Amino acid sequence: MPIFVAVLIIASILHEAGHAIAAASSNVRVTGLGFFVFAIYPGAFTEVEPTELDRCSCAQKLRIYGAGVWHNIILAFFGFFLLLLIPVIFKPFYSSNAGVVVTGISPRSGLYGQTGLQLGHQILRVNQCKVRNSDDWFACLNGKISTNHSIGFLAQYRAVSRMTASEDKVARSEGEVQCCSEFNVTNTTHICFRYLSPIKKSTTQPPTVQKPIFPEFPDFEAEFGVQKRQKRATDLKTRLLSLNEATTRQPNIVNTKDDSLSSIDYSHACLPAMQVTEHAQCQISSRSSKPFSILPYGYVCVVPALYNDTILLRFQVKDQRKPVLFIGYLSEPLYLVGISDLTPRFAFVPWWIPRIFELFSSYLITFSLAMGVLNAVPCYGLDGQFISNTVVNYFFQNLSTSLRRQIEKLITFCGTFILCSNILFGLVKSMAY
Repeated sequence: MPIFVAVLIIASILHEAGHAIAAASSNVRVTGLGFFVFAIYPGAFTEVEPTELDRCSCAQKLRIYGAGVWHNIILAFFGFFLLLLIPVIFKPFYSSNAGVVVTGISPRSGLYGQTGLQLGHQILRVNQCKVRNSDDWFACLNGKISTNHSIGFLAQYRAVSRMTASEDKVARSEGEVQCCSEFNVTNTTHICFRYLSPIKKSTTQPPTVQKPIFPEFPDFEAEFGVQKRQKRATDLKTRLLSLNEATTRQPNIVNTKDDSLSSIDYSHACLPAMQVTEHAQCQISSRSSKPFSILPYGYVCVVPALYNDTILLRFQVKDQRKPVLFIGYLSEPLYLVGISDLTPRFAFVPWWIPRIFELFSSYLITFSLAMGVLNAVPCYGLDGQFISNTVVNYFFQNLSTSLRRQIEKLITFCGTFILCSNILFGLVKSMAY
């Protein structure tokens, strides 16, 4: 609101200053300058000597009446250039290629709240996609991340199998699969993942194994990358490089020596989302798809078991130990989260200063152009009324005075009707939505 009011005051002052300067240059005395407040709308006004104004030529009158509109147009161009120069002005204190900073979050978004994104958060990655600027942000969300439910994360089969749910414990609720009921875990940290598991031909169902309680797994965190993460990442990279050089590998199944493991079936595992999303991304594929996905030895591709067009996103935030996890629609981070390219270079620099200048420049462009266009309309009480009257008197000076007055009234009535109709239509439309 303060920025909004400040822009209105600046636009009004420069608008009326245009009238005063043009009048003075035409030797017309300015008898008054002042400000007014109508409801919450601040404005300004200019008064000139009417007799001296009547003695002016049509060109001088047009210059005086239209000066305010031209000043608003020039002010809008100034705001446009200021908006373009913001990255240059703030370059010593802000970087434009080191992530994006969150400048606004709609309360309607699932990312709003204490556990979601906060104003000033500097986002470095979305899942495994690096974010350097706003272009990367939208590219990661629109391109590399989609509602494709075959995109998942690499995980060790040994750890995944121990948290695999029994078939009778897997339930589907509101488009999401629930498979954590038999484990001593909370739904806030664990979600259900699906993966392709090898099943022997001779067995119709997987062997029944007593399900362990999650806290009894002393090595589970290490298997999901919490401990010795760097060493495991190096080992995984080495395995991936060796796979690229190999001529044959078994597709999409856990590497075993038993050739009887040939058929593939879906299984569901209750896994910690935060640890799983730290791993490299992969794509799960069925036996009918060509070519098969090649997975590292001892790994499976686990995919969030979401079937209602929702996705799992992991936002890595600078200087935050834990990432922000989000399960919801892709449209929420795309359209309900505001971001900016300018991120602070130093800890003592506030993130919101460039945002204020961006808002100021945007408002300056919008309201200056709106004020200029509005005053150019031939409506009662606006500059357009006097501009149209001057034009009519210039082009129809051979007609009688009464006929010219009728033409002036007709033009002014039409302009007023069109303006009021648009305002009324806009109000009705806004109330309907």
